[in-house]
Amino acid sequence: HSHRAMAPGGRRRQQWPPFTLLLLGLVLLVLCYRLISGPVPSAPSSPMRQTAFEGPPLDGLETEMSAALPLCAIADLHGDLVHTLEALRLCGLVDEHGHWSAGSRRAVQLGDVLDRGNASIATLEKLWELRDEAAAAGGEFTLLIGNHELMNMQGRLFYVHGYARRGGQHSGELARIGGEVVWRQRLDPHTGDIGRRLVDQPAVVVRGEGECRTMFVHAGVRFRDAEKYKTVEALNRALREQILQGSGELLDSREGPLWWRGYARPHGSGARESDICKEIKSTAELYGARRMAVGHNIVPWISTRCAGTLQMLDVGMSSAYGGQPTAWRCDLIGGEARIRALYPVHEEAPPELCSRCSLASPLSRDWSECRDYCQR
Repeated sequence: HSHRAMAPGGRRRQQWPPFTLLLLGLVLLVLCYRLISGPVPSAPSSPMRQTAFEGPPLDGLETEMSAALPLCAIADLHGDLVHTLEALRLCGLVDEHGHWSAGSRRAVQLGDVLDRGNASIATLEKLWELRDEAAAAGGEFTLLIGNHELMNMQGRLFYVHGYARRGGQHSGELARIGGEVVWRQRLDPHTGDIGRRLVDQPAVVVRGEGECRTMFVHAGVRFRDAEKYKTVEALNRALREQILQGSGELLDSREGPLWWRGYARPHGSGARESDICKEIKSTAELYGARRMAVGHNIVPWISTRCAGTLQMLDVGMSSAYGGQPTAWRCDLIGGEARIRALYPVHEEAPPELCSRCSLASPLSRDWSECRDYCQR
């Protein structure tokens, strides 16, 4: 007897060949996979689609990407080309050959490139070269002037490497350049090939995005000067005019922006620290910045005062001081500023100066530098 199943009504059910059943099973598996995983992305339909994102970023994206780029700064260099390049490498700004490698990033040098070390002019010319390379790459390397650039433009050469006082024989870099007369000619802000370029450099800039937005100046801008000149551009313009005129309040060797030490050393200026902190904050805010970063005052470490409103970057990195390369960096991460002090073998968040100084041994070099800044 046949065991084939019968359909209702006595007809036999239709039987499918094994190959057909296998094919149907495969089709069902593919359909189930598509339902579970969703649609499969289509391949680019034309070469145009493959290159669609090689052009400029979409509106809004460029600002977000630029804001995420680190902001770097280096302070007083004093004629040390080797440490200058090493400090720039700490921030990833130059390659092993000493050329700009940071693309569209921004960086600031806080002045005092000249004097003390034996390669002032070579260092300055290298920084000018890097400034041009940065601009060509879509970046920006801003060079400020410090009190030592000012003194050289004023013909005051006391700190030039090799300068001999009391009529002695000049040596070192000053002699290599051609002596006192040639140096003064070249550094003259009206006619000198170096001086005319120096006098066009700003004294103050504000750079960075969001919480990294920082006011950079060699020594410090008093609030009354910031309020009087209203804008960074107006202050820089006035300082340039006063240098060319040879006189003016912004050139004052005690309270001018290239000289003022009261922010870093409030007790030395006879002011209360709380008042100084209020002035720093008000000055920075007037120019749209979150903080002020200065050089000019040699501290043992890149440090802060006034809850971070003042960032002190000058650690005497030149070999003339026996120093080491250092750099300052601000990263915008999740809308917050992450500030780091960079050294050859480590990095750290800049400490509050007097808190760390309180831990220094009275016999150490750090302690001798701390005495100028902190009461004990």
